[in-house]
Amino acid sequence: MKTIFLSVCLMLSSSVIIAECHYDAKEIAGKYTIEIKDSDSGKLLNKEHLNVWRMGNSVAYENIDTQITEIWSLVSNGQVKPDRYFDEYKRGIEYQPADINNGKGETHWSAKYQIISEADIKKMQLEKTTGNACDELNHYVNHAAKNKFKLAWLTQLNLPKEMSYTQGKTLVTWKLQELMIDKEQIKATFVKRQNYGVTDYADIGDNESDPFLLKMINLGFVGHASGVYSANGEQMALEGEHHH
Repeated sequence: MKTIFLSVCLMLSSSVIIAECHYDAKEIAGKYTIEIKDSDSGKLLNKEHLNVWRMGNSVAYENIDTQITEIWSLVSNGQVKPDRYFDEYKRGIEYQPADINNGKGETHWSAKYQIISEADIKKMQLEKTTGNACDELNHYVNHAAKNKFKLAWLTQLNLPKEMSYTQGKTLVTWKLQELMIDKEQIKATFVKRQNYGVTDYADIGDNESDPFLLKMINLGFVGHASGVYSANGEQMALEGEHHH
């Protein structure tokens, strides 16, 4: 009898071990495609390829199409600090927390760290849970919201596998194409941008003769939050700008 009981316990403990997720959610990356379609006709209007890299208290949004990477970091006072890197030129612009949202700063770290904030997830209705371990998904909907949000959430990794929402007359869909768990590759993504030539946002006015900065100002990239969206589909605005 003891032998049977022990065998059952071993089987149960084995199943628990198998069901665990051994990925490190603090050092992980995802390759996403973002499709923007006309919500009436379904016509594809735009498609972007975005890699989201997470390491410790920093997360990088690497837009493959524009070759612009934004790295958001949680700083000691609980605010969020962005830096923008132009990978084609190996140049960067460093911002301070007060440079965001017309000087109000930003404290919603979870919205940057996991693409969609905890607060927004809590507003949704959980329809079902599928899969297990690293593949466990919570399926949420929020039909009450004006943007009709749907989300398939990787519970162990705190990342969306797929989400969609309406934005005006368009339907925006994020899809996870691949997870990356190689810690050396993730670290290298952050380290290489530390070697770029960086200008502080506050010093741009004194460096407008710099051909690179002049070009970026004319293109609208210096004070514009490129490729990073809040959970409701709005772009984060930097100082002196409004949401659009």
